[in-house]
Amino acid sequence: MVGAEETLSEIRRLVDDDESINNEFLQRGSGRFDLVIWVTVSKELLIPKVQEDIAVRLGNSRPGQSQGSPFPENLEDRMNTLVRELSKKKFLLLLDDLWEKLDLGAVGVPFSSSSIRNGSKIVFTTRSEEVCIKMDAQRKVKVSFLDQARSWELFCQKLGKGEDQWDPPSVRSLAEAVAKKCGGLPITLITVGQAMASVTTRGEWEKALMDLKMIPTEIGEMKEVLSLPKFSFDRLKDTSARECLLYCALFSEDDDIGIIELIDYWVGEGLLHSRPYPDSIDRARNRGLGVITSLKTACLLEDGEVKGKHVKLHDTVREMALWITGGEGDEKENVFLVNSGERLWHVPTPERWTEVRRISLMHNEIRVLAEEPRCPKLQTLLLHFNYSHLEEIPRGFFQFMPRLCVLDLSITKIRVLPPEIGSLVELRYLDLSHTHLESLPMEVGRLTKLRQLRLEGTFELTSIPCEAVSSL
Repeated sequence: MVGAEETLSEIRRLVDDDESINNEFLQRGSGRFDLVIWVTVSKELLIPKVQEDIAVRLGNSRPGQSQGSPFPENLEDRMNTLVRELSKKKFLLLLDDLWEKLDLGAVGVPFSSSSIRNGSKIVFTTRSEEVCIKMDAQRKVKVSFLDQARSWELFCQKLGKGEDQWDPPSVRSLAEAVAKKCGGLPITLITVGQAMASVTTRGEWEKALMDLKMIPTEIGEMKEVLSLPKFSFDRLKDTSARECLLYCALFSEDDDIGIIELIDYWVGEGLLHSRPYPDSIDRARNRGLGVITSLKTACLLEDGEVKGKHVKLHDTVREMALWITGGEGDEKENVFLVNSGERLWHVPTPERWTEVRRISLMHNEIRVLAEEPRCPKLQTLLLHFNYSHLEEIPRGFFQFMPRLCVLDLSITKIRVLPPEIGSLVELRYLDLSHTHLESLPMEVGRLTKLRQLRLEGTFELTSIPCEAVSSL
């Protein structure tokens, strides 16, 4: 389905999890499919991730997890395992958000004449008709933008207004012009409509329309699309809510973000303090829950896999956040470097570390870190889930990070922290969970502003010097 990102995403939101998807399709036609598999591919196509998502639906476990049968780590063994298991079933494979050709054979998806005869189906969504051609799609369904009538209906729905609820009626023409500016794109109609839900005066509608008209058409199609949800972002009255939303872009595309983890990052950066002195952690966490509610109400944040435990960013909202924090616009002091979930072996563009405020290298395969990076502005550094190969933090690595507040080294193979950890005098959040640490250096005791130290799953930790915790 070309341009069907919104359509298939709506299907996804109708159900809570993959098992519900499977049951929904099974109930619609007796014996129609033995198994329904949902895989979100995203912009960074990673065959190992696609394989793992399919394997989980077949009852296997991801590497490092104990639920289900272990899934091989070797790519060829994975491919053979999937071919063998899927060949036994009549399956429906839903591939969401495909940006380039996916080699089904390399993944291990059988789609030969035998699998076609047994009724197995593959459906994918993409924004590009070229991808359909390269994937040899047998049937293409183009999902167009909403027409004016349907756009207006969705917009009014988010405003909470009916046909007879426009007072004065002259405001309606302004609202229609605002809806038209959204270009029939559902995510934009939803976010802009929600942002305008509390507007009551003609003057406010006139200003909103003027703001939207100021988006220059010559900036390019994609940036124009991103400028529209930015209109909703700019209307957030709480400046900390805006900062908290941008922070979510540090996570991988389509990631289910743990609410507790996210809020603790926010607390560590001081984004949730309501007065000059830090609130208690419990008070700040409660405020964080309020921020999440307000962002969801504004349709800038969505429920994730488990409602109440996870949230996620719509692709377009995440692209907007990365655009804002990319260093090209007005946010020169709020630059992010985000390379999460890209299976990287090396740290990319280390020369840019001097200018960035937040860095995310989570969910990669980083082996070596720079020895003495200069990071005068850095406040958050996320290195967690580089489990396979990150075993050492070089001496001097932390020496020039005077403003670092949040450091996550969890789920790595690190055994030793260098003594320079003590130079992180602004550090408030340190996660060392599920590492191979054997001892905490006494220099941790110098981290007098540290409020959260996480050590869950550090089964090899046998020594914690008194000096390391006496002043915490």
